[in-house]
Amino acid sequence: MKKSAGILLRYILEENKIILWEKIMIDDKIGIVLVNYNGATILNDCVRTIVKSTYTNYEIIVVDNDSKDNSIAMLEEEFPVVTVIKESENHGFAKGCNIGIKHALLNGAEYVMFLNNDTEIDEGMMEELLKHANENTVTVPKMYYYEPKNLVWYAGGKMLWKRGIIEHIGHKLPDNGDFDKINLVDFATGCCMLIHKEIFAKTGLFDEAYFMYFEDVDFSVRLIKEGFNILYIPLAKLWHKVSSSSGGEDSKFFVYYCNRNRLYFLKKNKGLYKFLAVPFVYTRILIKMTMGIIKNNNDKYMYLSLKAFLLGCMGRSEDIIA
Repeated sequence: MKKSAGILLRYILEENKIILWEKIMIDDKIGIVLVNYNGATILNDCVRTIVKSTYTNYEIIVVDNDSKDNSIAMLEEEFPVVTVIKESENHGFAKGCNIGIKHALLNGAEYVMFLNNDTEIDEGMMEELLKHANENTVTVPKMYYYEPKNLVWYAGGKMLWKRGIIEHIGHKLPDNGDFDKINLVDFATGCCMLIHKEIFAKTGLFDEAYFMYFEDVDFSVRLIKEGFNILYIPLAKLWHKVSSSSGGEDSKFFVYYCNRNRLYFLKKNKGLYKFLAVPFVYTRILIKMTMGIIKNNNDKYMYLSLKAFLLGCMGRSEDIIA
């Protein structure tokens, strides 16, 4: 039989009992949203792995944030069937995702999957995510560093409210079997999550004030508040070339936006632990900023994060993004 959610159920008879044998998703179109900015060295690699997927009912939607390289020309030459939405300025990740969501829903997608353009996915990843996703459940895969390939980047996420930070379960640990259980988690990273279209009606879209980083944390909190589940699916796998578009996890862009946006996130999400989280975050920023000045590393840019937040300067920062 076929259900409205597009699930075909197969049953077998065993010891005079009808039991579920297998369920196969058949008609659920996935709109795969990739936000691109100067991704010439990574974008086509990502798309090549998507087109090898065992699940085939999808549309790849690339939202290009006014790239200055030849990434889109290269993409269109190799993959002319990919939908490309060319923007005339760099809107950032959050707005880029929102543009992609709107296109996907207007073009018949039952689900939207966000995927970083600096990832490569396992051929069965989409199928595994879709098996467990529905109108109440967002699914996320196990994510590895691209190198070494068995080192975990994300095996689910926790929200540590007392410190105002998120934690990737299994981060930088080898995949030795400890992260192989399906679990409910607090935090879905924007690197990859699969979301049913009905969920956006209650949560809304990404908050574009973040520009990039922490918009996924904010969205995850709204998911939980609205009663939705975030489910970690370990058999769904991808490999992540971490923060390729912004220069890496220690780049000035990462340092600036993560710290400014963390302060904005805490301001938005006032709660029981705010009186603990805010002093902790400010103290952490001041200490790391001081050490960054002494060591002359990119943590010195935290002063710009603090200044921008206190002045209410959100969205894109022209002095950081060239």
